Amino acid sequence: MVWKAGLSVGLRELRFRLNPRSPQAAGLTAFIENNYKFLKALNPNLKFLVREYPDADFEPVVEADLPGPGAKELATGVSNMSEAQILELIKGYADKGHALGIETRSNLKDIV
Repeated sequence: MVWKAGLSVGLRELRFRLNPRSPQAAGLTAFIENNYKFLKALNPNLKFLVREYPDADFEPVVEADLPGPGAKELATGVSNMSEAQILELIKGYADKGHALGIETRSNLKDIV
């Protein structure tokens, strides 16, 4: 679970698009309700955007921006996925960001 504290190193932004009333978004809704505060506390600089579309009928989506020049955007439909499956998906996104070998943190030395 140490990877959760390093999300902001491998990712620049996480976006969640969903209709919270849709049964297909139940896992994503549970994920946001149960993990947002914890993940945001561990990664205060990570943009963590939740977009609710209560009148729209589309597949719930998790999107991520990877760091670095020529950065990639990843998007996956998460219809009927469980909270645990969504957590694994985000871990996979973070792993891809880490594999780029680019950190989003400053390379400047700390001033003490």
